[in-house]
Amino acid sequence: MTGGLGRKTTLGLALLPALCHADGRGLIGYGRNMYYPLCAAVCRSSIEQAPLVCTPHDIKDGAHSHGGTPYECHASDPAYLTTLAYCISQRCGDSYTADIIESYWRQHAVNGGRVVLEPKPVMSYSQALASIKTPPTEEYVSDEMLNVTSLVSDEDFISNGHALGLFEQVESGHSKYRSAPPRDIAPDLSLLTRGMAVYSS
Repeated sequence: MTGGLGRKTTLGLALLPALCHADGRGLIGYGRNMYYPLCAAVCRSSIEQAPLVCTPHDIKDGAHSHGGTPYECHASDPAYLTTLAYCISQRCGDSYTADIIESYWRQHAVNGGRVVLEPKPVMSYSQALASIKTPPTEEYVSDEMLNVTSLVSDEDFISNGHALGLFEQVESGHSKYRSAPPRDIAPDLSLLTRGMAVYSS
């Protein structure tokens, strides 16, 4: 069983470069972060593969379709946007300013900022959060349709967080041998454990 888990982890890390974005200037880990804020990126990673109401039927039914749910769907789907906003509000808390969170939202909420920054979400982060009239109580279950505002489970959040954080650390290691910066800039993995009990209160 351990070997199987190792193979899955290796495969997951191999696929991460296609999913990542970077902020700042310089080398990864030295003035430039692949995931910033990490807590927000982990929230997005935890639900980005979720089938939505607007997802084409062939993708919902499990058939192969290059590209998955269209970006336009992510940009306009209320359940996706409110689930992402609620997760960010709970998992990032007050660790970042509103401007930083809104900047992340504009650039990365829809497509991760991998190639282009369009389309833009139809709601800002604050608007999506304000539209949640009743805090969600049910956790999103992987591979099921995300059609209501839902919680991201501790298990999914920590698992995705460790994967993204580990990949950033690997890339930081690559940068270390290409430059000699004065200090390391570690990914904010502490924010992952901070959110462990946030839904239990």
